[in-house]
Amino acid sequence: MAAALVAVGVAYVVADDGGRTVLPSPTASSGERQSSGTDAGPGSGGAMPVGLATRTLDRLARALGHGDAVAAAALGVAGDGEAADRLRAAAEAAADARVRGLRWRYVDSLGTPDADGTWWAATEVTWRFAGVDESAATAEVLVGLRTEDGPDGTTVAVVDPAAVAEDAATATTTTRVPVWLSGPVRVRQDAGTMLLVATPDGSVDDRAEEAADEEALAAQVRRARQEARRALAPGERSAAPSLVVEVPADASGVDAALGVSTGTYAAIAAVTAPVDGEDGPVHVLVNPDELGQLRPAGAQVVLTHEAVHALTDAPASLAPLWLVEGYADEVALRDVDLPLSVTSAQVLAEVAQEGLPRALPTTADFGVSSRYLGAAYEAAWTACRVLAARAGEDGLRRVYERTGAGEGLDAVLADVAGWTQRDLVRAWRAELARIADGG
Repeated sequence: MAAALVAVGVAYVVADDGGRTVLPSPTASSGERQSSGTDAGPGSGGAMPVGLATRTLDRLARALGHGDAVAAAALGVAGDGEAADRLRAAAEAAADARVRGLRWRYVDSLGTPDADGTWWAATEVTWRFAGVDESAATAEVLVGLRTEDGPDGTTVAVVDPAAVAEDAATATTTTRVPVWLSGPVRVRQDAGTMLLVATPDGSVDDRAEEAADEEALAAQVRRARQEARRALAPGERSAAPSLVVEVPADASGVDAALGVSTGTYAAIAAVTAPVDGEDGPVHVLVNPDELGQLRPAGAQVVLTHEAVHALTDAPASLAPLWLVEGYADEVALRDVDLPLSVTSAQVLAEVAQEGLPRALPTTADFGVSSRYLGAAYEAAWTACRVLAARAGEDGLRRVYERTGAGEGLDAVLADVAGWTQRDLVRAWRAELARIADGG
């Protein structure tokens, strides 16, 4: 399903001659997108110099691909210190994250140039993080450009290598802002894990405190991968894929990285998804505004839950969503020493208010705006606990894997647990009733 899973997707021109590039503006409607194949300056009726822009993007890809901050900054608008800083930060981030296979392709233009020659270009960026990503991501990224006429002729310079673009009519985001392109980042890489954290400039004291927080988070990420390996078959655990965790500067950075409207993931602590929304590498994106409010034990559960999703490629699973989410919680909560009255508090409150549910949670129940989102997760976890009590943890894993590969739930339940779905629902409702009664 290539979905985002939360916790509470032409030839390249190489040129050596001149051409600079310029960056984006506030918002642009995808309804204004227009293509121009004309190489013309800002005074040519609003046509965009696509050839010059293409050469500039190729230079940008080479500068960032080599981690060359000087060459990247030189592509910015002359005299624009902010543009140079953004480009320099992008090059340094690309070097730290070991970005490889970087390609940048001009796709289309948005609207018409501003009075100063600034315009927006939809581009396609391909990249991967060496050592952790087994495949490349390809995403549409909005780039701000400026066309200028000077003594050496027309040039195109970069204002911003990646910016948020929202469709004014539908309030949907049409492009993505990869975290490594969003500004300064710090990267911590260990065997099997990579943590990439956006680091807006702060005071020396702030940076020291942030470094301590990052070290603690890196330790949680390592533990999350170790615990999540239990979700794999014993013979596959030693070859578990790497876990990549990206932390944008704030909640809006999560939305931008996933190409969704601002506010979509504001109340979500973390989300696991292909970084390009399609079939690219599956990473965990953390909302620091939410995760930072949790106690360390709670944050660990969230990270382990998402690590299970990442290591089992859950966004592509064909299993029912209650099983995908419940299984991740069963692995993450297995060693948590808390009473069910605490870990199931939200579903118990729903039972007290509305009575026992008659059916397992649906896909709609797991929507980020669902009123009973927390209860849906706890209900799903309860179902997985009940199934594990019947078939064992290994049996639960086999149900998860086999349904995820496309086998029908009825047939798998009968084979692994000797149950029908009705049997599972009956046992699940009985368990909810038991813990609601304080059992």
